Amino acid sequence: MADSDQLELRFPDGRTAFLPGESIDVDVQWQLSDPAIEVELRLVWSTAGRGTRNLEVVGRRTVGAGSTGQSRQKLRLPETPYSFSGQLISLLWGLELVVDEGRISTRAEIVIAPERREVRLPSGERS
Repeated sequence: MADSDQLELRFPDGRTAFLPGESIDVDVQWQLSDPAIEVELRLVWSTAGRGTRNLEVVGRRTVGAGSTGQSRQKLRLPETPYSFSGQLISLLWGLELVVDEGRISTRAEIVIAPERREVRLPSGERS
């Protein structure tokens, strides 16, 4: 990414935690030194922790092309899986703004869960 390249994902209401199935707005903006063939918004989840890391692209849409652009996108979030953290693994949701299949990208972490809070799994410790 050149120093002059800028990618931005913003939530108009400032929230980054959402209910399953909720519709959300996200503002995307890009300013690039070299024009993009495609700028894509992706909804993804990934796992972190012990073991194999997974990444799943749940949704994608082209939001534009060229050197500069901006738009507001409306997305319906999936019902599952919930954002969670456990002793061995966590599931994290995010929105990614991706230029030309990964030439440059940025990510905004979000939470999708009941009560808009990440589910905390018990540690499994016994007394």
